[in-house]
Amino acid sequence: ALGQPIERVQLDQALFTGEAVAYALQIAAASLHFAYGGMLATRLSRGLLHLSQHDGMTGLLNRMAGNDHLEAEWQRYLRNGESFGLLMLDADHFKRINDEHGHLDGDEVLVQLGEVLRRGLRPMDSAARMGGEEFMLLLPGVDADGAQAAAERLREAVQTHFALRLVEAQRLTVSVGWTLASATDAGGQGVLARADRALYLAKAGGRNRVCGLPPPGHEPEECAAA
Repeated sequence: ALGQPIERVQLDQALFTGEAVAYALQIAAASLHFAYGGMLATRLSRGLLHLSQHDGMTGLLNRMAGNDHLEAEWQRYLRNGESFGLLMLDADHFKRINDEHGHLDGDEVLVQLGEVLRRGLRPMDSAARMGGEEFMLLLPGVDADGAQAAAERLREAVQTHFALRLVEAQRLTVSVGWTLASATDAGGQGVLARADRALYLAKAGGRNRVCGLPPPGHEPEECAAA
C-alpha cells in the first residue's frame, strides 16, 4: 500500500494534518499560558501596590498613601473650591495597654480600632494610620458642622465598642481634632498641621473629647467634653 503514489499522498496529507493540529494545539496552549501568566502578573502587581499603600496591621492607608490622598484632595479643592474636613485621631493612654497586657493585645486593639474607623466613614472618605496609635481621616465636601458631627460620631463609636472589653485597661477612648481646608493654608500639610493642633487641644483638655479648630476668620474653636 505504501508503494502506491496515491496512498503516499494520502499518508502525507494525514501527517501534515496531524502536525498542523499539533502546532495549533501548541499555539493555543502557549496563548493560554501567556494569558494566565499575564493574569498572575496583574494580580501580583495589584497585590504589591495594595501592600505599598496600606498599613499591614489595620488595613487602612499608610502614612505615605494618606499624604498622597491629602495632596490630591487639596488639588481638587484648588480646582473647584469645595472644602474638605480633616480629622486627627489619637488613642488615649494606649501605652498603658502595651505595658499592662503586652504588645500582642495592643496590636489587637489597633486592629479593632481600625475596623471601627472604617465602618464609621462614608465611601468617599479615607482613613490612614499615620504612625503608632495616631490616625488621619479625610472627609471631602463637609462643612464645620459635618466635621464636628463626624468626629463626635467616631469618638462615640470607639467608646461604645471598647466599653464591652472585659479588661478595664483595654477599654479604649480616643481624642479627635478637626479642621477645614482654607485658601490661606500652605497646601495640604498646612491643613494637617492645624488638625494636629486641634488634636493637641483635645488631649490637653482631658482626652476622650473632640476639639474643632477651623481656619482663621471662621468659627471659634469648639471643644466638647465627653
